[in-house]
Amino acid sequence: MEITLFRHPGHFGRALALDVFANEQKVASIQSGATQTILLPDGEVTLRVEMEGVVSSPTLTVRPRLDGQHFECGTPLWVLFDFMSLCYLPYLKRRVFFLREVFSRDAPN
Repeated sequence: MEITLFRHPGHFGRALALDVFANEQKVASIQSGATQTILLPDGEVTLRVEMEGVVSSPTLTVRPRLDGQHFECGTPLWVLFDFMSLCYLPYLKRRVFFLREVFSRDAPN
């Protein structure tokens, strides 16, 4: 299964690549502002992005479709206002990035 992933050019971790994990195996890395086509294993896949093994997105379950799928990842707004670095707490460190599906008409070029 092939997907397209766009990474928004946010402020948090802008200079570092995000690692893309499918079924807990690293399958790619993506730079800030980049769009990348990623080959995933066939069947249902768990997908997440992670930075340097410390902070990540929640896990997303991806089910195969015939028409291809587009996803985007980035930093949610709350992280910009995290002056106390709460993003490293166990609950929040898995929510420093978002990962979501976007539909073809909304997909970045």
